[in-house]
Amino acid sequence: MTQLVDRHCSAVNQSAGQSWHPELGQIAHRCGLQLTLNRTAIDADYVPAAQSRQSTNIINLARDAQTRVDNLCVLTQQIQVRYQDLLSAAASQHPAQHIRLEILTINAAFEASPVAPFPIAECLRVVFEDRHTGAWCSGPVGLSFSSYIRDYDFNILLPQLSLQQNPQALDGFGRLHGLLYRLMFRSIWSGGVLDQPCLFALSVSSRRQYQGQAEQHPILGRRYRELGSTSLTSRYFAAMGLSASHFMPPGAMAPLTFYHEADQLLNQTSQDLAALTAVMESLQRIYRPEIYAADLAAGDHFAPSLSNTHFTPAAVHYDRQERDRQLGPEQAARAWECFLKPHATSLQRLVNAAQSP
Repeated sequence: MTQLVDRHCSAVNQSAGQSWHPELGQIAHRCGLQLTLNRTAIDADYVPAAQSRQSTNIINLARDAQTRVDNLCVLTQQIQVRYQDLLSAAASQHPAQHIRLEILTINAAFEASPVAPFPIAECLRVVFEDRHTGAWCSGPVGLSFSSYIRDYDFNILLPQLSLQQNPQALDGFGRLHGLLYRLMFRSIWSGGVLDQPCLFALSVSSRRQYQGQAEQHPILGRRYRELGSTSLTSRYFAAMGLSASHFMPPGAMAPLTFYHEADQLLNQTSQDLAALTAVMESLQRIYRPEIYAADLAAGDHFAPSLSNTHFTPAAVHYDRQERDRQLGPEQAARAWECFLKPHATSLQRLVNAAQSP
């Protein structure tokens, strides 16, 4: 196992500081990469798939059959209320729409390999449904982003790299993950499965500090700036071609961190931004209540803390210890055994070929 971990480290680190080859799609095709997409509606009949990443926010809430329906009902009601509140705060017209959610699962395999397709990533998609006519239209895609490979990178690969006590060992961290992410889009190659750029909104880091800025957005709220050097998480998302912005929406207790392409975030419609924010803030109130359900809102200088005791407990309970200490390592091991290890040669070939000359 160590030898193959070292091979994966080598493939990732060799790509550090280099751009991807302009003919990335052709390279992926020649390497035999095959992607497929599954869509799963989050409704009263939703049951997580056996292969789904169990620590993914919504999937985690639906793991227990006894509490699944109640948990999802509470969440969807909170999302709908927050969505309307954000549009009201921005003086936007209230559309007669109901927000529905879907899980998009991206599966990867290699041609001629006997290994079954593996769900390398899952994200959410908003669907706006007209309450009166039943007509629907697609909203933002992404929202949260979960990845078995990210579990492997942070639980197995990162400790391996850290043992080298060489700062340059981390230069290429996340490059393989970033390459596979880019290949998910049809704009990159015909084998992609996603039609529009993704927008993600995650919790701010409890290890960082943030400074409020003068800039205000009607939906996103007040902009914050992350202090200090670029975080490892931001560098990881940068390998996916994404930049980080921090905003605290009107009525929120803390800013969210938005990951997006270039100027993509501020070019969205009010409805899309309100839906994105409503979904992810509602989830963070469950998973990070110390920050997002705090009694006091973030001020000019904000140092988020999971040790904060002055907050409103979430109506939906989950086991943070299990999620962080058990599920993460288990998912990392699964990514290794079911995808990275059996496809080590193909992945090495893909990364090497994708580097620009």
